[in-house]
Amino acid sequence: MCEPHQQLWVTAMVVSLLCGPTTSIARGQQDGTEPRDSSGVQRVSLAQLLEYATDNAPQATVARSRLAIGTAAEEAASPRFPANPTLRLNAGSRSLGRASDLELQATMLQPLEVAGERRLRIKLAKATQDLANAELDAAQWTVHQAIHATFHASLVARERATLAQELLDFQNQLLRIARGRVNAGDVSPLTERLAEAEVAQAQQGKIAADQRYLALCLSLAELAGWPDHRPLPEPAGTLQNPWHPPSIERLLTLASQYHPALAVRGAAVEAARARSRTENRDGWPHPSVGVATAREGAPGGGPHEWTLTGILVAPFPFWQRNQAARATANAQLEMAEATKSAVRRVLRYRLRNLASAVEAAAARTESYGAEVLPRFEEHLLLLRRSFELGEIDLLQLSVGRDRFLRIQLDALAAKEDYFTAVAALEAELGTDPWSSTEQEKENGR
Repeated sequence: MCEPHQQLWVTAMVVSLLCGPTTSIARGQQDGTEPRDSSGVQRVSLAQLLEYATDNAPQATVARSRLAIGTAAEEAASPRFPANPTLRLNAGSRSLGRASDLELQATMLQPLEVAGERRLRIKLAKATQDLANAELDAAQWTVHQAIHATFHASLVARERATLAQELLDFQNQLLRIARGRVNAGDVSPLTERLAEAEVAQAQQGKIAADQRYLALCLSLAELAGWPDHRPLPEPAGTLQNPWHPPSIERLLTLASQYHPALAVRGAAVEAARARSRTENRDGWPHPSVGVATAREGAPGGGPHEWTLTGILVAPFPFWQRNQAARATANAQLEMAEATKSAVRRVLRYRLRNLASAVEAAAARTESYGAEVLPRFEEHLLLLRRSFELGEIDLLQLSVGRDRFLRIQLDALAAKEDYFTAVAALEAELGTDPWSSTEQEKENGR
């Protein structure tokens, strides 16, 4: 597809997204899906995307497949004996002078564990399964946080695309006015050329804004594992007003309960401790018990004899006591404990840093007020009328338009920074501190 046609396709695709009805939802999380339209898109709420991603997100699916490792460890630990019994058969002859007779011997040995190794292996298998579950929870929260962030980023991108469309409409109106004034002889033809150039620039900005919005919708589909045969998901709702973060002590309490890295590190420590105990116990001797039966021949002509003997085989662990595996397991335990301790030590500072970023971004967003973004169209109308009446020339209009536009873009950038900071804080907490449940806990209800 050539570049002009590709740009037209992108523009048509995303303009169709923007023209659909918008449902206002608190924090973008109300349930309900708007009807599909002929453009091949579907308005989907944040709650619906998160619910779908729980079972279908690629990252969570891969993490879920690791649960089979814990299941395999449980199956490996289930047998009561560490090894299969062995059977040894001996056959030969006993000779006396020229006479000989057949002699047979059969020995059965069964290795045993006498120091509780099986019990420790079962504990290790359970710890391995717990670690896999913790990693799955962490992966699912990573997907949750990524979708949450991308969802709100796409809402900001949609507002930018709407702003770009308003600007393009405004520039087209100015071009018509400029042509009329040129034909009337009020202004020089240069004014029309400048207006044409600004229309072209506004078209480029609209294409870029549409492409950004479309790219974020595609990212939402990718993160959630959205199927190809379904319409492309488009975020339903509008941007929320900023919320200030809870106190640092409340954030620390939440992190201690839900922090995904802490949960994974804690499970990793328990798994490493269980492995260390198992490897240390495997250094004990593993005896074998069994029986032996033999047929002893009588080459002199007498009757042959049968014997039955009990056997105990006990190795002496003088030199080989599972030293390599024990040392490796102990080192891995130290590493797991050090990693968990490091996460805990930096947690308070990370939470303070992230909470301050949310607080600053919320203050920036509030400083623009609720009237800044909605009044952009009104400001453009005033500029257009002034230009149409000849009160200002095109250059003066461009200066005023750029100032209003810069304010709008700064306000949207503040919103984007706010949601980026919120996403980073949620990623560190492992939960949404602004959920209704957490708000009730914060208020002591």
